[in-house]
Amino acid sequence: MPLLPVSLVVPTHNRAASLVRLLGSLENLKPGPQEIILVNDGSSDRTASVLESWEHKKDLIDQPERIAIHLPTPHGPATARNSESILSSNAIFCSTEIENGSTA
Repeated sequence: MPLLPVSLVVPTHNRAASLVRLLGSLENLKPGPQEIILVNDGSSDRTASVLESWEHKKDLIDQPERIAIHLPTPHGPATARNSESILSSNAIFCSTEIENGSTA
């Protein structure tokens, strides 16, 4: 199934555990976006290592382009989203948030 000509942009900050779940869900999207851009907004947890592993995992046919950007210090989700939209190679892009995994 062909990929949609859409870029999915996701800002993240100290959400390594939730990020693992999100990345698993993204792999199951059919059809999926042509490009996934994640911006690590200066995380101090293991987010950077999760993204590094994900970015280099390109073992399936028809997988989206995977791009991880690492900002050295936190600037907030708006800056992260703007970085992603500038780097998007598609005219259409959407953004999603990563849940924090906490329960109320």
